[in-house]
Amino acid sequence: MHRTVIALLMAVIAAVAFALSYSSLASLAAASHIPAELAWLYPIQVDGCGLLAGYVGLISRADRERTTRRLAFTIMGAMTTLSLVGNGLHAADAALHLPLPARVVIGAAPALSLLACAELTARLLVRPAASRPSKVKTASSPSTPSPASASATKRAASATSRPSAAAGATKDAVVAWAHEQHQLTGEWPSGPVLGERLGLSRKSGARLRSSLIAETA
Repeated sequence: MHRTVIALLMAVIAAVAFALSYSSLASLAAASHIPAELAWLYPIQVDGCGLLAGYVGLISRADRERTTRRLAFTIMGAMTTLSLVGNGLHAADAALHLPLPARVVIGAAPALSLLACAELTARLLVRPAASRPSKVKTASSPSTPSPASASATKRAASATSRPSAAAGATKDAVVAWAHEQHQLTGEWPSGPVLGERLGLSRKSGARLRSSLIAETA
């Protein structure tokens, strides 16, 4: 919102300033032997070139565009100075009895401003576009495990294998206990009892009982 208000106020101020300066520069051009039917174009040439130079100077922000920025602000300063001097001469001498050097400068200003605007336009059109970082997707390569990760993997594997060894030792103890019970009572312990001793299910205990019976049969 604030930017919009500032832009509108700036546009109004610029329009008023151009309107007030227009008649002075047009009279200055007529006093420099520019035909009256073309003198009205002189203010547009001078102020338009200054505006273009200011715009190019504002958008040339990159480090590689320092020369363009300096050139643009120099041209804008020259056009502004010409406009200020022209308005001052018109206010000081309504008859506009201009000396020869002043008429030469005023008469050469359109051609020089055209050359300056052409140079700025060429620089503006060929300015390099802002480089944008490209997003490149790289295929992920299999990473080589570090010694620390390899040792951690080994520790995890050994920790995983420990329950199996413990389970094997428990099974041997249960088998020995089952043999003792068989020698004492003449019968094998039931499947649920063997499964409870193993810490497994009743089916596992029943399978162990069947295998023990098959061994002694």
